Amino acid sequence: MLIHRYAVFATLCLAGFACAMGKAAADIDYYKSTPTYEMDTQECSDEDAGDRQVSCKYIEIGTIDGYLSEKERKNPKWPALEKYWNNTSRYLKFTGLACARHTLESEAEKIAMDRAQNLVSSLTEHFEERNFTGSLKHAGYRKGHYGWKCKSTANTSANSTPVTTDNSAENNQDAAAEEQARIEEEAAEEQARADAAAAEEQALAEAEARRTLATFILHNEDRYRLGIEFTSQTRRNHAWPGGNQQYNLAGTETYALNCRVGEKICFGAWRDHQTIYWGAGRGNEGCASCCITCGGTFETTLTDGGPDSYPSNGSGNAAENFANILGAVGTLLNGVNGVNGSTGGTVQSAPTYTRRPPKRQSDISGTD
Repeated sequence: MLIHRYAVFATLCLAGFACAMGKAAADIDYYKSTPTYEMDTQECSDEDAGDRQVSCKYIEIGTIDGYLSEKERKNPKWPALEKYWNNTSRYLKFTGLACARHTLESEAEKIAMDRAQNLVSSLTEHFEERNFTGSLKHAGYRKGHYGWKCKSTANTSANSTPVTTDNSAENNQDAAAEEQARIEEEAAEEQARADAAAAEEQALAEAEARRTLATFILHNEDRYRLGIEFTSQTRRNHAWPGGNQQYNLAGTETYALNCRVGEKICFGAWRDHQTIYWGAGRGNEGCASCCITCGGTFETTLTDGGPDSYPSNGSGNAAENFANILGAVGTLLNGVNGVNGSTGGTVQSAPTYTRRPPKRQSDISGTD
């Protein structure tokens, strides 16, 4: 018959630590539903001498504490860690599973416990080394509770005779195999919880990354290659690619732009040297439904803009030339209006059109 030993938790309802965790529990299974953040195991080795074998589980529950300014909280690592911040409803759980053998069961238990505790200590140290550097150096892991459970198990050493009231070698082997399967199953359950917690954190990190990306998917069906630029309506004089450069769009491109949360961004497209444009044009035209907020995705098709339309070069009747230009642009806008929720730019005033050379082709891809 297996012997169970449970340690009463040390309840350390520290100042600032969530006392909802403070229930003293004789059984560490009380925290079984708490996802394991990280786990490590150490099996018995053939160097362990003795017929008495003990398996111990040690767990540590904690939070993240310290002082962080608003600027420090903008660290990309922080969103995945913030849910473990002091006084939140989520806790970090580190688990160590270890085995030991000795001629005395009490000594085997002591060795197994030391090993399990050392595993957890290494896990928490590595956790701090990975996360609390640079702008997060003022934060740290704070242990709140710990506990353990030890159990005598069938000796799985090939060099030892298991202690049992049944001298049947076959029964001894069955008992050892059953106990080993139990240990492996328990470790697999803990690992599954750790994997689930890691997957959740990865998903949160990816979601946070998407919050700072604006994605534009543009399909060019015009007869010419078009110049493309994206302009911020929040930051003054900020554009992608910026620097008097332009993206060149000949077919379909996806542009993923690094931006600020809440920032409004508009797209503009144009024919080089001509007056025909889509969206916000070169960034100085008005448009409807050609903008998105940082974190969003916008897709549209730029349909063919029709015949060439050049700005007035000063010859002939300037007013007549300009009226012809506006008429061509108006026809274009009516054709583009309503494509995938996007509209062409609208002329808000009567500017003087001049021939503008194309901007330099950007040597960067669709991300900035």
